[in-house]
Amino acid sequence: MNGRRTMRGLGLVVLGLLAGTLVACGGGRERRAREPGAAVWASAAAVPLATETAERLRAAGVVELFLEGGRIENGAGTVRVERLFGAAPRTVGRTMLVVRGRAPEGKSGAEALANELRAVVAEADGRGIRPAGLHLDFDPVPSGLQIIELLGPVRKALPADRLLSVTIPRTALGDRDLPRVAKLTDFWVVFLFGQRPGEAEEFSFWDFYRTEQDARRVDALGEPFLLGVSTLATCSRLGPDGGVREVRTAFRLFPLLVHRGLERVPGSLLLGVDCQVVELRTRSRLGIDGWRLEPKDRLRMVRAPVHLVEELERLAGSWGLARHLGQLFYRLPEAGEGLSLSGAALAAALEPGAATPEIEVAIETLPARSGRLRFRVHLQNRSDLPTEIAALEHNFLTLHAPGARVHDVDLGEFSRYDLARSDARGERRGVLRADEVRLFVPMLEAGAEIVSGPLELIAPGRSQRLLISFDFLLPDGRVLAPPATEWELGN
Repeated sequence: MNGRRTMRGLGLVVLGLLAGTLVACGGGRERRAREPGAAVWASAAAVPLATETAERLRAAGVVELFLEGGRIENGAGTVRVERLFGAAPRTVGRTMLVVRGRAPEGKSGAEALANELRAVVAEADGRGIRPAGLHLDFDPVPSGLQIIELLGPVRKALPADRLLSVTIPRTALGDRDLPRVAKLTDFWVVFLFGQRPGEAEEFSFWDFYRTEQDARRVDALGEPFLLGVSTLATCSRLGPDGGVREVRTAFRLFPLLVHRGLERVPGSLLLGVDCQVVELRTRSRLGIDGWRLEPKDRLRMVRAPVHLVEELERLAGSWGLARHLGQLFYRLPEAGEGLSLSGAALAAALEPGAATPEIEVAIETLPARSGRLRFRVHLQNRSDLPTEIAALEHNFLTLHAPGARVHDVDLGEFSRYDLARSDARGERRGVLRADEVRLFVPMLEAGAEIVSGPLELIAPGRSQRLLISFDFLLPDGRVLAPPATEWELGN
């Protein structure tokens, strides 16, 4: 009998110790599993997703929106989380509420942050967002021990039915305390492909091979994780010494490519590994599109075109990682960030088949005197997918007017033109009595419309058959050149 009592007493002690451990590691609740599936990240200023786009993303496997809902503010011994979210946004599935900023220090700071985060989640519930959990994105990133000190109180403060995740930078993968961090979280986000604004430029981070090696290191740590992918295009202004003076995410590339005061830097296309790099150099002091550039300044754009996201999806699916939950795409664009991948572009990348721009041409007839036909050309990209940059062999619109003669060409927004005449066999024979004009652009941005000035033909009749075709290079190396269409000018 005494032996049974002793064993029973030991059992109670063990259960008590186990309960204490559970409390220490997460407020006495069991860890919750985050189901596999992709996710997208959005700031509070993100351009709202259209209903159709949200449906396409859901159908393509996106199950979650990481919504920036708060910013940590530390000062004068206080910790506060500024609320950033408004009403419940249109989303692609459940919502993870993101809180970003500098981590507070010490036990009292951790407790104060936990209380603030509890209030943030409650307020989000009241606004109809009802987040599935909380994601902490610290900048700068604390050490593993500091993260443990912060996450303990936060885990206790969160409702038992909510997930808790944290950003782990690639630079911390060797931290020996990371396995202990895993006891307090349900999953991690580790950004392994590309770079977010604020990180020092490093082209090796845009390398599929390195991404795979780092992903395997994360997988070996035993914590479920989302692989973070940067889909945000950046444009940096570099001084003559190569130092970064300014970085923008809201910019346009087309005005820079056609500006006479800028020239392409030879070999800059080879700088990137698995990304697109475009570098331009100033010839003199100039101001353009909000930039104030000094002589020998350079502008460098870095981005991941949609076909590289397609390739990363294919590769990641072949790695066979046990704890990889999917990709988290950072981030949906804000106003003016037209070179970053939009929700529609991401949907195209995740859907079956190669993503292809939708290019259309329309002709606007203009008044003309007898024997002449005048018109204007509208070239429009009706998709969120830009073309590749090309200077000579591609990226042009061809207008062929059999039996007529090109009399005048006003480029308008096009960059240059060529004239030619086709013989009976369709071969181009030079510019004498040209019946064909090619209008060139360096690229066609997402959603862009390029309009020519007036073009004039000398035609034998009151109407004229116009054959329209185009040839555009795509970022994955394909050429978009559909069969010619016919337009009737005049009557």
